[in-house]
Amino acid sequence: MKRWRWLLAVAIIGLVVAAAYVAGTSQTGADRAKPNEADAATYAYEAHDVVLRQMDGSGALQYEIEAASVTQLPKDGAIEAHDLTLHYDPPGRDADPLRRWTLTATGAQLPERSDIVKLAGDVQVRGRVPQSPAPIRFQAEQLDYNLRTQELSSDAAFELHWGGSQFSGRGLQANIKQGTVSVESGTNGKIVP
Repeated sequence: MKRWRWLLAVAIIGLVVAAAYVAGTSQTGADRAKPNEADAATYAYEAHDVVLRQMDGSGALQYEIEAASVTQLPKDGAIEAHDLTLHYDPPGRDADPLRRWTLTATGAQLPERSDIVKLAGDVQVRGRVPQSPAPIRFQAEQLDYNLRTQELSSDAAFELHWGGSQFSGRGLQANIKQGTVSVESGTNGKIVP
């Protein structure tokens, strides 16, 4: 009989301790998860340290996006990303770090129901076109990136570095899927053979 009482007492004490622990931690978690009113009015959701991988129908990686934070704006449904890095491996080949295209930007916005990501703030693009052994790198303050077609475009000023050659100007078009780059008017450069 004493043994039963002792086991019952231990079980009750264990339940009280467990209930106190759950009550204490769930309150803290609820407070932490609940945004303040100003944040709730600013965005619909928020996520930190985000990695998104988009696969095609056969399960091959199309692109990978990493961002320090992602939020959705409640009024228009647009998604904003901060400190963004996007990797794209051209199709039809094994993933090769030497052929991988990498885009980085301070910020990006993807309007709802759109395939065009508007990159802004120190936009950097690095990769290698198929017919060149030298990597290509260009930068601009803003750039549009079409996720569906892999086309990049900008009407803003840009700098382009390809091997030892350097170009600067306004207006740039590129298709990283096809490996083509073209510059618009007002381009100046130095070609190093």
